[in-house]
Amino acid sequence: MKNDMKLIMESFRTNVLHENTTGGRATVGDFRVAIAVIGDPETAKLVANNAEKYMELYKNVNKVKVERTNLKRGLIFVSLLAAAAPFLPAIGGAAIATGLATSVSLGGLAVAGTQFIGELIEALQDKKLQSKEEIRPIMKALGIDQDLLAIIEDDLEDQFFKEKIAPELKNYLETKPDTELLPDFTSEFQQYLNTQTKLKNSRASQVSPKT
Repeated sequence: MKNDMKLIMESFRTNVLHENTTGGRATVGDFRVAIAVIGDPETAKLVANNAEKYMELYKNVNKVKVERTNLKRGLIFVSLLAAAAPFLPAIGGAAIATGLATSVSLGGLAVAGTQFIGELIEALQDKKLQSKEEIRPIMKALGIDQDLLAIIEDDLEDQFFKEKIAPELKNYLETKPDTELLPDFTSEFQQYLNTQTKLKNSRASQVSPKT
């Protein structure tokens, strides 16, 4: 599995997510499609390297055609999330839609997507992924600043995930249109630290995310 994901990453290494009009943050449609395939390395590789297959899956998942201007970003996003999946054991065994199914449950994808982010944050806390160069663009695409997470205590990250990220992301994946950007969780995290935690108005909560 790791070798397959390494090949995917190598084929996309020269692409940069922030070259698109969203400033690097993925859309709801991007995320749904990526989550639909990351549990299956072969399908992820096929979709990430074949625009026609990606467009077919995008339409099956989101019930609309992908906009051509968003196609490149979507292909890159699939490869990025798939590259992280081998490091997150719970994702490999999750009930995630694979193949090019004609009927995909948005509710199921929402649960799987929320689980993916939770596993990713937990792995970062354990320092398993800190040195992985593919993680930073993933976090940027998800609207989460990795440098801010690195200086905040794990219990606050867990609290923010449970109270803000999990319910908001689940709602986005279930109800928002495919072109909607994922929430800017970095800005929300800063506001959360300032208003709802023991770090209210502290220096840590005033850290500005890197661009």
